[in-house]
Order: sequence, then structure tokens, then C-alpha cells
Amino acid sequence: MAERDDGAGAVGLVALVLVVVVAIVVPKPLWITIVILFGIAAVAIVGTLVRKDLGEQRQVRQAADRAAAEEQAQLERARQSSRLGSENVKHFEAAQAAAARVTHSAAADEGWLGEVDFTEDLRTVEENFEKSTALRVTAADLRALSDPTPDDRRILSDAPAAADRLQSAAIRLVDLIGRCADEADLIDASLRKQHQDAENERRRAELHGDLSAMLYGVESAVDGEPSEAGADRVMARVAAYREIIAEIARVRDQ
Repeated sequence: MAERDDGAGAVGLVALVLVVVVAIVVPKPLWITIVILFGIAAVAIVGTLVRKDLGEQRQVRQAADRAAAEEQAQLERARQSSRLGSENVKHFEAAQAAAARVTHSAAADEGWLGEVDFTEDLRTVEENFEKSTALRVTAADLRALSDPTPDDRRILSDAPAAADRLQSAAIRLVDLIGRCADEADLIDASLRKQHQDAENERRRAELHGDLSAMLYGVESAVDGEPSEAGADRVMARVAAYREIIAEIARVRDQ
């Protein structure tokens, strides 16, 4: 054990001596550069670790927010199902979606549908479904009581019919809003075709103008006096050169 400690002490002493020697041998400016480089590397490493940690924390928060939003949506849907009835909630959500389709349609944006506001219609649908469900629940509670009276039987016979009337009125309004959305879709399709046709006509007129100008240029080039192109000039000089050579040959022959 003592020998091992002595060996460790010797290694430590040698390392200390090497550090001192290196510190003496290495110039001071180089030491400063090394220290700066180590500092930059340390800052970069710390920054990377901090960004990674912040990114992980942000992902955790986003996942928690999504889970909370989903839970809240489920709770709200459960409350609506209890208040309106599970099947009526589907009808109400369909009416909301159809109203949104109309509101965000091109037909509405371009003013073809006038003032688009389904607030009162949706409120009526919701209230009728809520009253219908409340009637059925209350009637069920009354029916569950023992020893029903004649008044119980009379009012219980009226409740289902009233609930049915309210529910039917709400569903008719839901269907009407849905038909409005379908008609808005058809108008949007017609408007898209009109816009496409107008763009085609504009592009056609533009291309007609370009093509007419091109054809006029071709006709002018063919029917008018030919211009002295580069090839024509070269061939003319070749002919002139040949004439000169021929003239020189004739002079020599004389």
C-alpha cells in the first residue's frame, strides 16, 4: 500500500514538473491564445447544453399544454353531451361547421350572400336541444317516482311530444344551415370558374397581341428589303476576293 502511494506521489511530481517546464517553454502569447480557445470552447459547450435543456423543457411544456387542451375539450364535450344530449351534440357541431363554411366562403367574402351571421340560428339550435334534453330527463325522473298521480300521467304524456317538437325544430334548422353551406360551395365553384375564365381571356388577349407582333415581324422580314446580315457580308467579301485574284491572274497572263 505504501509502495502504491509512493508511486502515485512520484507520478504527481513528474506531472507537476512537466507542467512547470511547459509553462516556462511555451511563450506567453501562445498561452493566452490557448486560454482564449479553451474559454471559447467551454462557452460553446455550455451554450449547447443550455439550448438542449431549454429545448427539452419547451417540448415538455408544449406536450403538457396539448394534453391540458385535449382534456379541456373532452370535459367541454362531456358537459355539452349532458346538457344537449349525445346525438344532439353531433347535430350542433355539424351546424357550427356548416356556418363556418358559409362565413369563410368566397361567396360571402365577395358579398354575394349579403350579411352572413348565424349567431341567432346557432343559439336557437342549442337552446332547443337543451330544452328537449331537459324535458326528457325531468320526465324520466318524474316517471321513476312511485305511486304516480293523474297529474303525473297527464304531464308525462305531454312531455315527450314537446321534446320531439323542440328537437325536430332544431334539426330542421341544422339541415337548413347545412344546405346554405352546400349552396355556398356551389357558388364558390361558379366563382372559381368565372375567375379562371376571366384569367384565360386576359391571357388569350395577351398572347394574341404577342403572336400578332411576332407574325408582323416575320412578314416584314420576308417581304421587305433583306438586311445585310453577317453571313451576307462574309460571302460578299469572299466574292470580291475571288474577283481580285482572278484579275491578278489575268494581269500576269498578259
